Amino acid sequence: MKNSSIQDAARSTVSLALAALMLPSAAHAFSCPPRDNADFPVDVNCDDGSAIFCSYPGGADPDVFFCTYSNTTGALVSDHNKGLCPASAVDSGSESACPPATPTAAPTGVAPAPTLTPWGLVAALVLLMGVAMLHLGRRRQG
Repeated sequence: MKNSSIQDAARSTVSLALAALMLPSAAHAFSCPPRDNADFPVDVNCDDGSAIFCSYPGGADPDVFFCTYSNTTGALVSDHNKGLCPASAVDSGSESACPPATPTAAPTGVAPAPTLTPWGLVAALVLLMGVAMLHLGRRRQG
């Protein structure tokens, strides 16, 4: 009798544990505060899966004045906004995914490799024939 009550208790404990695992978790989705502490509006708001990037450029480059927040807790991770980042992100219920990175163009200071055109070949051939004729002419004289 004791053995069956222990088994029943174990079964109910396992059942409760499985039920708790299957329940959806109360996940929070955070987004950028709409304005920083200097009242500049947010320009870029994106969540890359590991952090929330919030830019408050105020007309400057978006990568200059920004804040990053934890996407799991909403806590401020880094302040690159001269100390004007709000202390935490806003619990918004929805995420804003970051746009894909734009490919960068090749450096403009690098010249393309030269190519030889058919007219370039003709000019090189005429030049080499002229040098060969000069050499043969001097050889005959000497």
